[in-house]
Amino acid sequence: MKILLCTMKMDIGGAETHILELAKALYARGHDVTVASGGGRFAAELERTGVEHVNVPLYSKNPFLLAAAEIKLSSLIAREKFDIVHAHARIPAFVCGKLQKKYGFRFVTTAHYDFRVTPLLRKMTDWGEHCFAVSPDIKDYVIKNYAFPKKNITVVPNGIDTDVFSPSSPAGEIFGEFPELKDKRIILHVSRLEEYSSLCAKCLIKAMERIGVDFPDSVLVIIGGGKDFDFVSELAERTNSKLGRKAVFALGARTDVRKFITDSYMFAGPSRAALEAMACGKPTVVSGSQGHIGIFSMETIPDCEKTNFCGRDMGIPTSEKLCRDISAVLSTKEEEYTSLGNFCREYVCGHYSVGIMTDIYEREYERLSKIVTGKRHDYTLCGYYGFGNLGDEALEECIISSVREKNPSADICVMTHTPKKTSRRFSVGTVQRMNIFAVSKALKNTDTFIFGGGNLLQDKTSSQSLVYYTKMLDIAKKKGCRTVIFANGLGPFEKASGLRLAARAAAEADEVSMRESYSLELFRELCPVSDPILGFDPAITVVPDMSAKRDGRYFVVAPKFFSRTAERELTEAAGNISREFGLKAYILPMYEKEDASVCRRIAYGCNGEVVNGGISPQEAAGLISGAELLLGSRLHSLIFATVGACPMIAVSDDIKLFSYVDMINAKTDSGRLCYLTEDSGAEEITKLAFETLSSSVNIRALLSRGLDEWKKTYIKSLDILR
Repeated sequence: MKILLCTMKMDIGGAETHILELAKALYARGHDVTVASGGGRFAAELERTGVEHVNVPLYSKNPFLLAAAEIKLSSLIAREKFDIVHAHARIPAFVCGKLQKKYGFRFVTTAHYDFRVTPLLRKMTDWGEHCFAVSPDIKDYVIKNYAFPKKNITVVPNGIDTDVFSPSSPAGEIFGEFPELKDKRIILHVSRLEEYSSLCAKCLIKAMERIGVDFPDSVLVIIGGGKDFDFVSELAERTNSKLGRKAVFALGARTDVRKFITDSYMFAGPSRAALEAMACGKPTVVSGSQGHIGIFSMETIPDCEKTNFCGRDMGIPTSEKLCRDISAVLSTKEEEYTSLGNFCREYVCGHYSVGIMTDIYEREYERLSKIVTGKRHDYTLCGYYGFGNLGDEALEECIISSVREKNPSADICVMTHTPKKTSRRFSVGTVQRMNIFAVSKALKNTDTFIFGGGNLLQDKTSSQSLVYYTKMLDIAKKKGCRTVIFANGLGPFEKASGLRLAARAAAEADEVSMRESYSLELFRELCPVSDPILGFDPAITVVPDMSAKRDGRYFVVAPKFFSRTAERELTEAAGNISREFGLKAYILPMYEKEDASVCRRIAYGCNGEVVNGGISPQEAAGLISGAELLLGSRLHSLIFATVGACPMIAVSDDIKLFSYVDMINAKTDSGRLCYLTEDSGAEEITKLAFETLSSSVNIRALLSRGLDEWKKTYIKSLDILR
């Protein structure tokens, strides 16, 4: 598509950065993108990335400049014949709205702020055919103040480039220019320093009078320019004088904010800069001149999302509030600090990436351009798909295959992290799983929603994932889908609130199957009116690719992230098994993103070999099938061992592995098919390996006989999909 983005200027600012990232992302996806504005520092960056920038005076209400802007924009539109014209401020929208009546192009807008409202301005404001709002409260503002149709407005997040803003960004780049910042814990604040937007910066400077005493290694760095900069600098010097050291640095406007974020300890501020800091894994106090929210956490997510991290109507910032929250972050222990930073990063990647933002815009562009046509799906499948976790990829593939065996003509849509890859691999419709607009549209046109496998309803790995999955169940129900919780596990839950949230969501399902007895009984306790059935994990139908079998005698270790103590014990046990039984160790990362580093360490410690990433579930099952023994800490490594009749030992404290081991052991009276060890030392694991290998022939035979029954249990559970 040919797309024109119009704004006042492309200078430093949140809205301007939003447009910059959108233009770059659309261009990267193959669209012909032009940006029209009154110029600015970002114009050159647009040109460097291949996006054309046209200088048009769209920044002034002066009648002569407005007329000039209209003439120049009219000529550009007439010549280029854009499919979409997208305005990002009131003046550009006014001009574009007039030109649409002449040329008939598709016209959309984005509301970045709560603009001043007067009868004249209301009449002059044009929101286009479709309006995007950067937050729910801005959406409500547009609907309330301009009577804009609710159905024609979509919330779109600020898109953060999570590759640029990343914990892995180069560190130490600012210390050459500012050596006095080295070895300091930097509290970073970024915002425009105008009279209306400098309140938070002023409160932060006041708060440093106490923070600077309690935490002598802390400094406050303020980045931003504007009419209030000189006054802010004066306040900074007063505080420095009181403390007897330079604790506050007012640096003015800069284009290298990422470098400062990377070398900061934490961030305190609002809006887009807060999201960029969070993407870099920095604990963040969300506070701006429009309101104070506090430390970003699970509890403050609703207020952050509602106000686009600006805190509108949340109570103005004060030095006391900022001192309290910043001091709390500075006082955290290393483990808690790291966890808080990781949560920030995880959240931004899942909700505010450039990809998610661009997907929403692109989808609406395509709809307006008549590119997308409606299509009804028989099934939409939801799970943790597209992230390279072999277990979840096996679930995805096996569910799709099972559905097609029952209904070869079924139209299937998959919610996935990698839509194009998934579509090519399985010949299915796809939707970006974090694009709520696209997901809602797909579910509106879906008969049956399959909540498809894995322990999705739990809060141990992430409370945020529980919020996401329960939300998907809720959306599916509201869109009129028949909702099936299929082959799921339930729990573990670390919070009572998580348990209640899961129970409410699960109770609304039309049909439920659980993949093991623990989850089945827990579900019955939570939802006594429901009638769930016991199924089996779909991965039990995986057919091992035996070409992945290695030569010689070997065993496989499939670990996951442990405590370092448990990791050392497993490493030592693997070394013992290798030496005492003459077996080579292959270390298999079932989820390379999380397991790669621990696999490398275990391989080094036991003189083993790490299996290269990128293998398929079938290849992983084939590798395990050819092994003498599996030491598995991920559930699907045990399931792959089951389908390949490989003797196994589960090394885990995870309830889903406990339940699985109990289930397969219950199939025989002639000894254990699988030992499970929790918090065992290397000596105990080695002893269990000896017992398992000694009974290898019997275990293989029992697993082979049990496999048919477990497959039948799973196949029978498919009836609930209809």
